[in-house]
Amino acid sequence: MIEKNLKVDQVLEDYRELQTTLTAEIEELKSTIIWSIRSM
Repeated sequence: MIEKNLKVDQVLEDYRELQTTLTAEIEELKSTIIWSIRSM
């Protein structure tokens, strides 16, 4: 049971890291798109 909990914790941590990375990339992409539109 403990083994399973450790695995779940690992998956949740990986998910949080992925979410953080994606959020940062999306913000960067939005900035780029907005900058591109303003430059038209």
